[in-house]
Amino acid sequence: MGISLRDRALQPAGHRNGCQTECSRREEGRIRMKIVIADDEKLIRQGLAYIIRQMEESDEIAASCSDGEEALSYCLREGDDVDVLITDVCMPGMDGLDLIAELARRCPHIQTVVMSGYGEFDYVRRAMREGAIDYLLKPIIKNELQEVLERMRQQKKLAAGSKEDKRESPMIAAIHQDHLLSALFHPNPGVAPDARAYLENGFGIAEGEVRLFAAGVTIDEKADSRFQEADRMLFQYFVRKMAEEALFQQQPACGTVWQGQDDFVVLLFFVPKGEEERETAMADSLKQLLAILSSHVQYPVTIGVSSGAERFSDMPKLLLEVQAALRARLTIGTGQVIGYEASQNLQRQWSVQPDAFHKVVTATVLGDAEALEKELGVFMDDLYEAGIHPEVLLDIVLRLFLRVESMMEAKGIVRTGDPGAADLGKLLGELQRCPTWSVLESEVKRKLAEWSSLIQEHSRQIKPTFITDAVHYIHEHYRNDLTLAEVADVVGLYPTYLSEQFKQHMGVKFVDYVIQVRMDRAKKLLRETNKPSFEICEKVGYATPAHFTKVFKSKVGCTPLEYREGWRGIRKI
Repeated sequence: MGISLRDRALQPAGHRNGCQTECSRREEGRIRMKIVIADDEKLIRQGLAYIIRQMEESDEIAASCSDGEEALSYCLREGDDVDVLITDVCMPGMDGLDLIAELARRCPHIQTVVMSGYGEFDYVRRAMREGAIDYLLKPIIKNELQEVLERMRQQKKLAAGSKEDKRESPMIAAIHQDHLLSALFHPNPGVAPDARAYLENGFGIAEGEVRLFAAGVTIDEKADSRFQEADRMLFQYFVRKMAEEALFQQQPACGTVWQGQDDFVVLLFFVPKGEEERETAMADSLKQLLAILSSHVQYPVTIGVSSGAERFSDMPKLLLEVQAALRARLTIGTGQVIGYEASQNLQRQWSVQPDAFHKVVTATVLGDAEALEKELGVFMDDLYEAGIHPEVLLDIVLRLFLRVESMMEAKGIVRTGDPGAADLGKLLGELQRCPTWSVLESEVKRKLAEWSSLIQEHSRQIKPTFITDAVHYIHEHYRNDLTLAEVADVVGLYPTYLSEQFKQHMGVKFVDYVIQVRMDRAKKLLRETNKPSFEICEKVGYATPAHFTKVFKSKVGCTPLEYREGWRGIRKI
């Protein structure tokens, strides 16, 4: 019997010559491993040992330990003779996490695998941070254990400098596959022909005879539990592994997995044309995968699905549709399978009630925490229930933020160090990085509470009359060639003394405050009028457009034209 399409697909072309050659080659360079098992349940230790001996006669169960201290002692004593440790997470005394951390520090050559039960994925995440390189979910399935140990064996081969072609490593094969698929999802004319041949030869499909579907799987952080970069990598690895096992292990020709995105894993399905029941089966399998993933992690899992396509050249469109479907979870909700069509049915228009902004802004400015929580809650609930498109939703929230900022500008508050103070794009970017409703709601509450505190702090500061007079004069005369000496003369102080007192009471230098006032006014004119840049520069106190553009870009991060185009792009949503 020949090797499966899946095995062939993950092998370099030069190594697909049939089972006999493959098996004999693998036997020649078989690597023997010494394995230590650590679990406080005797039956689990015995069961694992039995399965491992059945799978691979050459492997040796070097030790069977009932707790972490016993396993650590053995590994330290035997040193280089131990290759792999398989450990439970929860054990009396030294648990699996501490054991893995100690071995990573003192015996880094030992490859560690952590076992966990349903609902314990947070332990797995911590174990991977400590140094574990793979994991097994209880109850242990023989095929999964075999795959994990085979990866350990391949790693040992590579570490030992085996003369065998290193491309045979499943990890390297997966990277090679991701590279080829990337050339189709993100068109690369130089690699695309090889990628098309890879799909046709490796999976036995012909362009035009199958319909292509893409699905993106993402695991989101919670408002009160944010991810580290290592967490994202672990979750992607977990999703890929579970998807391959649940969807494509038994039917390798029906699809594959692509890990070419930073925030989600893509599943690519090949459905024969005209077989609608296969499309229904695909949809059912995605729901089953969602249930499996959700049972293992305590974070929201969402799957976005594209419409179908018939040509490899349409794969970029499939990816865009997956991204659109996943973005819709912001308003549709997480924990479900979202189709591209559903994401496009969301409302793209919503009328903000005349007093909706006013109530939230007033509570923010007055520093009334109770009123702010109430009014913001009503405002956000109305947004959520409206079922509007995510881009429209973010535009509405952005406009709320700009209302508060305008109030702060009117009070002369300069928000040093605030990401949203100088650049509209940065503020919008912060909102776009909120993938779920709970994270967005938390971010909006945090931002408004922060600004409310800043306003109250500003109000509590008792400023001398000459400072308030100076600020008022700046706001009235920023269009002119304003100087420190001129303002000092108006308030009856020496320039050096005014400069010192201005910095002390306003928190910024005189010249920086004048620039901020001019930039705020310029942004308002760019947003609300069609006046050309050369007219605006005169209205905000600059003699030449070149000087105005230079200062604007240094403070805002883009040119006046780019700022206006960016704002209009948002308003068209």
